[in-house]
Amino acid sequence: FRNIMTIAIVTTIISLIMPKTFKSTAVLMPPKSQSDKSVLNNIEGIPFGKMLSMPTDEISNSIFAILKSRTMMESIIKEMNLVDRYKSDNTEEAIEKLEKNLDYKLLEEGTISVSSLVQTPWLSNEQNDNDSRRVAREIVSYIISELDRVNKSLQTDEARFHRVFMEKRYNESINNLYDSEEMLRLFQE
Repeated sequence: FRNIMTIAIVTTIISLIMPKTFKSTAVLMPPKSQSDKSVLNNIEGIPFGKMLSMPTDEISNSIFAILKSRTMMESIIKEMNLVDRYKSDNTEEAIEKLEKNLDYKLLEEGTISVSSLVQTPWLSNEQNDNDSRRVAREIVSYIISELDRVNKSLQTDEARFHRVFMEKRYNESINNLYDSEEMLRLFQE
């Protein structure tokens, strides 16, 4: 009886002073690829709309590439001041800890789960619990907003490259047409 009571008391004390881990999760549903281009043209203005013309695996791979990029990690660390929160000496150490606390999964339904884990310190109080909940939620929210921003930036760059290419081809066609007209004029003379 004495051993059971001792173990119960020690277990209770340890469970009360242990750090708690809070998890925040968001689920992204990448758009499905469709063959009807007329429908796609109408919704390209929405976030991730440009990705509709790509196969779903390619869309998921591009989303994972953005999520796991060093630029994304550094941005999260800077925005959330995680170097201080993780008590890291530098950004590299904070990136390693952040990577351990982030989880990206491709779920069966084709959706992407983004999760963030945040621990409280030992002997945490209600304020520490609320702060950890808030930070976990803010990290996931920031990841989603940053993913949208990077996606829009990539779409803008791609559109600019297409415009430059089309402009170049247009100018070449005009020059070729002018040359053809000149050759026809010379032939007729």
